[in-house]
Amino acid sequence: MKKSIFLRKLRFMLFLAFLIPTAALAQNVVRGTVSDEAGEPVIGASVKVVGTNLGSVTNYEGVFEVNAAQNATLQISYVGFTTQTVSVNGRRNLAITLSEDNTTLNDVVVIGYGTMKKSDISGSVATVDQEAVMKRIPTNIGQALQGSAAGVMVTQYDGTPDGDAAIRIRGVGTINGEASPLYVVDGVQVGTSASFVNPADIERIEILKDASAAAIYGSAGANGVVMITTKHGSAGKTHINITADFGLQTLPYTLKVLDIDTFTSALREAKITNQGDGIGNHIWDEAYDGRRNSIDWQKEMTRAALRQQYGASVNGGTEKTKYNISFGYLNVDGLVVNTNFERFTARANMSSKINRYLEVGGDINYTHSETYGSNAGMGNNQN
Repeated sequence: MKKSIFLRKLRFMLFLAFLIPTAALAQNVVRGTVSDEAGEPVIGASVKVVGTNLGSVTNYEGVFEVNAAQNATLQISYVGFTTQTVSVNGRRNLAITLSEDNTTLNDVVVIGYGTMKKSDISGSVATVDQEAVMKRIPTNIGQALQGSAAGVMVTQYDGTPDGDAAIRIRGVGTINGEASPLYVVDGVQVGTSASFVNPADIERIEILKDASAAAIYGSAGANGVVMITTKHGSAGKTHINITADFGLQTLPYTLKVLDIDTFTSALREAKITNQGDGIGNHIWDEAYDGRRNSIDWQKEMTRAALRQQYGASVNGGTEKTKYNISFGYLNVDGLVVNTNFERFTARANMSSKINRYLEVGGDINYTHSETYGSNAGMGNNQN
């Protein structure tokens, strides 16, 4: 009896062992071709059965084969193309067409010779993430570029409200005694500084690092080129944008210094004991210890500084005529008392398409700034 039960179990297990591979072999073998919009085969495209570990890759003719259930879904992907999903629906042969992903290969960047697709550039061009830059609310271009692109070193000259910065692309190199990059705003060379541009008016920034992209500028672009494209009008409804931001700057820490009596003691030791000289001003004599007024100059000369910035812009137009008008006001107090930077900017541009061959337009930029108590105001911006 026990032997009979054992034989029945053995037969059942053998039946399952044969049934499982038979079910696997019964899967639908799907064959297909993957091509682009021009009909050219896409070589090396990835074909995956959604929800499983099954997959395949197209050969040099764009052909693939994969085991998939009749109700399976295939996911086809390739770099530079939009990922597509296709339902098998019992079919054994599929023809799949992938469309180019315009957000990657068709991204346009500005170079010395105009504009090119990212996919066509062989030189080194860095694109600054403008959205991330504006989250820091920069005062000038130097602050906008700080930490925004690889190979671009930004060093702040000082901490004044209008403090400029030294920008070095791929290290320090000098041509004609100048190490700063060339700035080009909307296709116009403006020299080695673009501090007049309001960062809020910038649409995008590209940094040309090597000779292949900046060769058109000759020796002027030997230290790199910063290409700035400002915001222009766009077809569609009129958009009005108003911004306002406020901030309060405080001194993060103060230097630890000697009190007045300890300082005079160190001064006497340096002058009399070590140098053998006398002290001309008798206020430093030991007799006055404990009687001098001690002033904390770090406390007296610094303050909590208010920063405020306002902006307004109008953008719109039709397919033929586009316009953009913007205004900006910045007022920054310095941490040191009696230091301040105030700037007003106005910018307007318009373009009109006369016909398919002719387009005319113009840009106007106005900047007025006033500086109080900074090194720039004293002609000493690189101390």
